Amino acid sequence: MVEDGALALEITGPAANSWQTIPQANQFLVDFAHPLLGVSPELGADDGPYLIEAAKEISRMWTWKGQAVDPLQTLAWPRKGVELEAKKVGPDWFARTYPHLDPCAEEYARFIMFESPGLLATPEMLSEDVIPQDVLEAQAILAAFKVRNITLWQDNGFNASEVKLDGVGTIKPTNAVAAADAVFMRLARWGSFKGTSIVRPGGAR
Repeated sequence: MVEDGALALEITGPAANSWQTIPQANQFLVDFAHPLLGVSPELGADDGPYLIEAAKEISRMWTWKGQAVDPLQTLAWPRKGVELEAKKVGPDWFARTYPHLDPCAEEYARFIMFESPGLLATPEMLSEDVIPQDVLEAQAILAAFKVRNITLWQDNGFNASEVKLDGVGTIKPTNAVAAADAVFMRLARWGSFKGTSIVRPGGAR
């Protein structure tokens, strides 16, 4: 719950408590739709505290790639040492780049240059001043859930047949999974969930 006298949004520096402002979050939410949130679940002018709560929970409940840029920063992002997934060359890359290469040697060349040891696959690092768009979207979605009193991190006594979400009563697990996955699928590339209670098919994980 958001209490009176909550902190104002701060989006820069080590003391930042959010990664974005309400207008920035709404740029994404205006085109977002979800069964539990409806179409365009934008945040109101006074919903900044929900963005703060969302950023704090995302920071606390995931183990992230890389390291915090500033060891004293409040939130998990920005981060340094975050390696991006290697880009794979297209099927016609060798033919275009090395037109005289014997086609019989292409498979071996691809293996040596891009797979093992990957002579041309130089790791690409995320800039230290960039917050991934996935993280921004997850924060906005989680804040929208919070505005509606929907809690994703609780289930109904580890009961796989019914799941209780705050504010909407008891619903089927598939709906709870869909609600959680709107956040989870955006964060999976950047870290792993370390919370103790999350709805998944077959019960809590």
